[in-house]
Amino acid sequence: MLPTKSSLSALDSREDDEHLAGRPSVVTRFSEETPLRRRSREFLLRSIHPSAQGIDSTDAGQIDLGYVFERARAHKVGPLCANRLLTLQTLPPTVRVSAEAELEVGRLRSRKSAFTCSAVSRVLERAGVRFAVLKGPAVATYYPRPELRPYSDLDVLVEPRSLRRASEALESLGYQSAAKPPATHSFDFLPQSHALTSVDLHIRLRSAREVGVETSELLEGFVVEGSLGGLRVPVLTPAANLLHVLLHAVSVGPFGFYLLHLADAAWIIDRDPRIDPTEVESIAVQWGVERLFGLSHSLLRRYFGFGLSGASPRKRSLVFDATSSPRVLIDQELFARRRFSFPQELLLHSAWDFSFKRPSKRAAELAKRQLDHFLRAR
Repeated sequence: MLPTKSSLSALDSREDDEHLAGRPSVVTRFSEETPLRRRSREFLLRSIHPSAQGIDSTDAGQIDLGYVFERARAHKVGPLCANRLLTLQTLPPTVRVSAEAELEVGRLRSRKSAFTCSAVSRVLERAGVRFAVLKGPAVATYYPRPELRPYSDLDVLVEPRSLRRASEALESLGYQSAAKPPATHSFDFLPQSHALTSVDLHIRLRSAREVGVETSELLEGFVVEGSLGGLRVPVLTPAANLLHVLLHAVSVGPFGFYLLHLADAAWIIDRDPRIDPTEVESIAVQWGVERLFGLSHSLLRRYFGFGLSGASPRKRSLVFDATSSPRVLIDQELFARRRFSFPQELLLHSAWDFSFKRPSKRAAELAKRQLDHFLRAR
């Protein structure tokens, strides 16, 4: 039996629901490689591809549909995958019920998110705060329907000097700050009403700590008015939005990776003819993230088979190619035959950051955690 709308609404209000939110655990794992697993991963990627081709019942009989749907949910592309799975006539009843429920959750979450975006935009405008809506709402418009790309919180970019006014504006809607020190780039606000989603106020782009552009410059030179479900709000320009999405896909590390962000980039490129590859590359140079853009774009081509036509080819990075394989990034934390040991996890994080020629902060955090554990054990 499908869940009722009330039960789904209650479930949707739980922002810490790891299964639906797709948060990977700190200790990651991946499964033993088999032909079935490889075919299932390929099917998963086809199911979220902008092209509707390549999904048929013949394929479904040769893959693990349970694995496909579980991985889709963990990587935050559950509704998109469910929408494609429901076109299969031979879909097992249990998977069909789960897919229908996932779409219903997407519809409820999409309506809730749209209401939040409208309410937050109005109070920020009244407070005279210059802002731009990031990620979820700015990307969902590229999908066939908003519920296929729901989001659990609203990301808003504001200038550091406007943070107090923005905070007070959110408090007028009943939001309370949930920022935990040391908050340096973003501040979470939790709603007191289940009708609203949480809000994340960014004072700089979270997805790329190397971006060498002040927030005031971003809001001045890379923001346009966009239409999000009939609501006119400021968003990043199409080229800047795509670059931001690509940076977000690879900035967190191998164990914070979600297929969602690569899928976002694929759908943007496929659906927006206004995007000029030369402009995207130019912005990457202005932001000082050429290497990060090159590697993230190559990852998009590797997983989805296409990218920006005419974009400059990047130099090969064997380390990045090894640490970004589908087996590592898609299968993380699932069906454990073994857990990554501390040295393995440290090595993967270090190798990932080495690919971008940046210090591995995550590796340093892991090393400190392990040292603290060792000292407590003595």
